[in-house]
Amino acid sequence: MPLPLPTERSVNIIKDKTISFDDINTGSHGRHFVPPLIYLTHNKKSVPVTKITKEEILQRCWEVLHREGYHRTSISDLAEATGLGKAGLLHHFGSKEALMQAVLDYARRGFRNYVLAVADEDLPVEQRVEKLLRRQNRLAKAERKGCFFANTALEMGRSAHFGNWLRAFFEEWQQVVTGLLTHLYSPAEAQARAYRLLLEYQGAVMLYKVTGDEMHLEQLVHRTLATLQPAENALHPQSV
Repeated sequence: MPLPLPTERSVNIIKDKTISFDDINTGSHGRHFVPPLIYLTHNKKSVPVTKITKEEILQRCWEVLHREGYHRTSISDLAEATGLGKAGLLHHFGSKEALMQAVLDYARRGFRNYVLAVADEDLPVEQRVEKLLRRQNRLAKAERKGCFFANTALEMGRSAHFGNWLRAFFEEWQQVVTGLLTHLYSPAEAQARAYRLLLEYQGAVMLYKVTGDEMHLEQLVHRTLATLQPAENALHPQSV
């Protein structure tokens, strides 16, 4: 049985019209919607009970943490964003660190569904590469916040726990892109190109954040596609 589509309320949960991974994924309703785990919050000024799903809690926390960073965000900030109150938030997640871990896992699931899943689509390799990069760029351009994972790595990469998690995320990205590029190159060459592409992409995002000029992201896509063209027949050269 297919999962139910989210309601308008469950998609547009942020008043400032920020976007979730599900919004970006389909343009309207998310196809990866998870049946809600219901949390109840009470407004002291009114009797009615407001329902909020776990996905909504993580989405709202993700928005705050992506905008402000981990160290600049307090439990009070996250409690206000979710409407749960500090006690309610800590009851469900235990600590700020555990909540951050849940947000990272949530963001990674969304990234897999929206970006990395492109590698398995039934398209020519160069089209899959372009689509993957453009989807990454769209995430980076949301409120000009850049890459959530790179931002978190800059802030918390030296943490033993979060550093290991972030390293695993970037290794997964490289593995997916390497697998995609092995259709054009030898395994060693594909791995080397995926590594260079990761570095170049993060550099382009950094320049975009500093300048606000989308040219840095667009030129990355064009340069990457230009280098792919000569390699289309690299594994199967024509006989002379």
